[in-house]
Amino acid sequence: MSVAPGDVLLLACYELGHQPLSLAWPAAVLQRAGIPATVVDLAVDPLPREIAASARFIGISVPMHTALRLGVRAAAEVRALNSQAHICFYGLYAWLNADYLLAGVADSVLAGELEDVLVERVAEVLANWQDPLSNPIPGGEGATYDQRPPTRSLVRLALPTPNRAGLPPLSRYAHYVEDGVAHLSGERERGGLVPGMSVAENLALKGSYDDARFFGRGLWRRRAAQEAAADAIARYGIEPPDPARDVATLSGGNAQKVAVARELGSGARVLVAVNPTRGLDVGSTRFVHERLLELRAAGGAVLLISTELDEVLALADRVVALVRGVFVAVPPDADAAALGAILLGPAAGGAAA
Repeated sequence: MSVAPGDVLLLACYELGHQPLSLAWPAAVLQRAGIPATVVDLAVDPLPREIAASARFIGISVPMHTALRLGVRAAAEVRALNSQAHICFYGLYAWLNADYLLAGVADSVLAGELEDVLVERVAEVLANWQDPLSNPIPGGEGATYDQRPPTRSLVRLALPTPNRAGLPPLSRYAHYVEDGVAHLSGERERGGLVPGMSVAENLALKGSYDDARFFGRGLWRRRAAQEAAADAIARYGIEPPDPARDVATLSGGNAQKVAVARELGSGARVLVAVNPTRGLDVGSTRFVHERLLELRAAGGAVLLISTELDEVLALADRVVALVRGVFVAVPPDADAAALGAILLGPAAGGAAA
């Protein structure tokens, strides 16, 4: 069996902004079998039309509904370029929609622990390939290569290390960047912390797989995370001082200290804080205010969005009110009463100041 670069093309369409393992793992298994594969994430890069036009086997990963819709669109584009290629949809939503796909979109459908089955299917297609110029497929233009019934494999596989070599770098995917913008919310239970995860895990939550502090070769560095959590606990006075404790069991003030430690510990120079002291007692509120002022004193910038007027007036160097969708400047000497009047807007039938 002769395999040339570009004979096998694997496409991903959508994986929630993550680098697709649905390409990296099949590519690794194919490489182990001596079959090179070109991998393209269509969520990041365009379809390589020249490769698609000459490929013999084109696999399209569809692990979720959005990927399926985009995958069907990609298959139509591929088929217009290359009517002879074997198009294989693989993943959970390929199996759930097998009847639809095999009715004219795809030549085969794979699901489950599919990597080994994918290798077999690719090898079979390549071994039986007929040059469409000298041996046209019966049916002429638009005919598919060889349709197969859907296949599902539930055998647990020992997979090799994912092959990410042909994929865009992690920097082109969703990730948090150090020295960027940090976010602190008073909605701890909904958007700030993850109940059920430990203090250490929540502190490392924004580290992506290219964050060398907590990940090495794609693996979670638990000891490093525990040590970093212990330092943060001591620095920010989090009680009880236990990195392994479920963050859901902490008091509101200590839970917010975890969020503050994570955001400010990233080295960010800009902090967006939205009602950061919501539901906190006096001592915890003072703690949060002091951390915001420390960041400002160190040359950082804080955008404080708060419904607590006294908090705004006590912390802000400049105050702007949002009134019915319009920004209104607040005089530097305004007190809470004046600020409240601005927020209420002009009286009915009156003129704006």
